[in-house]
Amino acid sequence: MVLTLQEVLVRALKKLEDSSFLRLIQKLSVWEVREEYKNIPKDELTGKDPEHVADLINRYYRYAYGAEVTLSLLDDIGEKKVREELQQDLREDRVNFIYNHQSDLIRWISDVDPVLCGLRSQDLLTEEQYNDVMEERTSEEKMEDLCDIISHWEDTGKYAAYTLLRQHNGEIITDLEEETEIRKTPLFYAWAIALPVKRNHLFSCLPGPFS
Repeated sequence: MVLTLQEVLVRALKKLEDSSFLRLIQKLSVWEVREEYKNIPKDELTGKDPEHVADLINRYYRYAYGAEVTLSLLDDIGEKKVREELQQDLREDRVNFIYNHQSDLIRWISDVDPVLCGLRSQDLLTEEQYNDVMEERTSEEKMEDLCDIISHWEDTGKYAAYTLLRQHNGEIITDLEEETEIRKTPLFYAWAIALPVKRNHLFSCLPGPFS
C-alpha cells in the first residue's frame, strides 16, 4: 500500500514523548527552510496534535521536502531512533514507486541515460542489460525496458532506482508524488465523483507533465 506523507509522519510524531513533540513544534516554526518555502506560523502549530502537525508539514512542504525537514528536526532534537524508523518507513514507501507509476514514468521520463549509468555503476544492471537498454532508440523504449528489469529486483535495488530517478528527473517524480497525495484526500474523491471527467482534466491544475 502506498502511504501518504501525512500517514507516515503521523506514525513518527506519535512515537515522540510530549516534551520532544513540543520541542519539534517550537523548532518547526523557526526552522531555516529553502528559499522557495516559508515557515509554518507558530500560531498554527500551537496546541496541535500529531495529525494536525503532519497535515501542516504536508501542506506547506509536500512529500519530498516535508520528509527532509522532519528528518532534520528529529535529528536536531536528538530523536535518533524515531528518525531512523521514519527514514525506513519512507524508504519502504518508495520501494514500489516505479511499479505504481510505471506508465507515467515511461511516458514522461526523458533523462534515462544517467539513471542507467548509475544503476550499472552500482552493479544493479549487468553489462548485457545495460547495453541492451542503451541500444533502444527512444527514452520511452529505454524506460519501458528498464521498468521491466526493475520489476524483478529486490527492494534494495528498487529503492536505488527510485533514488536515481529522483536525482535526474526530480520535477517529474515530485509531480507524481503530489498526485498520489491528492488522490488520497477525501476532497479528491468528492471531486472525482462530482465531476466524472478524464484523468487529464482532473490533473490539469498540477504543474509538470500533467498540465
